[in-house]
Amino acid sequence: MNPNKIKKFRAAEDALFRAYGLEREEHFIDIKPLGIRVRAQVMGKGHPILFVHGGPNAGSTWAELASMLSDFQCILLDRPGCGLSEAPADGLRSKDALLKGIVATTDGVLDYFQYDKITLVGSSFGGYWALLYSLQRPERVERLIQEGCPAMVEGMAVPDFMKSMTYPVLRWLIPKLPTSRSNAKKIMKDIGHTYSVENGLLSDRFVDWYVSLSNYTDTMKNEVANINRVLAGGRMNPEFVLRDQEIQTIDCPTLWLWGEDDPFGGVDLGKRIHSAMKQSTFVSFKNSGHLPWLDQPKAHASMMARFIS
Repeated sequence: MNPNKIKKFRAAEDALFRAYGLEREEHFIDIKPLGIRVRAQVMGKGHPILFVHGGPNAGSTWAELASMLSDFQCILLDRPGCGLSEAPADGLRSKDALLKGIVATTDGVLDYFQYDKITLVGSSFGGYWALLYSLQRPERVERLIQEGCPAMVEGMAVPDFMKSMTYPVLRWLIPKLPTSRSNAKKIMKDIGHTYSVENGLLSDRFVDWYVSLSNYTDTMKNEVANINRVLAGGRMNPEFVLRDQEIQTIDCPTLWLWGEDDPFGGVDLGKRIHSAMKQSTFVSFKNSGHLPWLDQPKAHASMMARFIS
């Protein structure tokens, strides 16, 4: 990574955390099976919660929500290849490679902090990650929280902007194009956050951080490459699709927090998956998109706290 660019990214990230009055510790964790180091930012004390973001994104997307969960220890992970975490050489070349990476990374983080079990929160591809890890390591997941539609579940829609990342020229060009504040807001609208953008509910510090993530880290390059593997030709690669019959075997208490404007999947999709699970609660939010905690962070923090407690 370019040191000057990383310095700019860190400046935007520091400003974001200061805006929410957050102090955090930064940890770099060796994931030996993958030959990489990943970054986790930790704040608060109490019951541990591991947050896994979607893409293209990074752990600090959870900062405002974490600021409202002061009675818990929030661990914000940069997934491999995102934020300041290194990318594995194999990436997502196969489902087996993906499962290996998910288990190695999550086990590595839990072992580093000496936790046998944890509450796991996932969003989008991070939601997919959390579901797969719960299937592979059920003994280590105490509770599961899904924010918005997980990636790669049966019936997930692929919005046009996501399909464009798989076009032959655009998939090469998009990571090279600079992102502006107006572009960042358009992306937020594309993923269902029109109400929040138009009503000024997304803070300037968050938008600035998202712009810096795209411009000053390798996140976009790595994530576009991954998107082209799981969404080959703009359609879900069948190898990576997570079926309802697999999800319904997850038996830990699960909370679904779903935005009604999520373009990846409507409320009916969420209710269908939830209804097949053994210990599941489903809540939907109006005027909320694919990352619904961004639209109503206080409500999400309150529901999470009650669910965990």
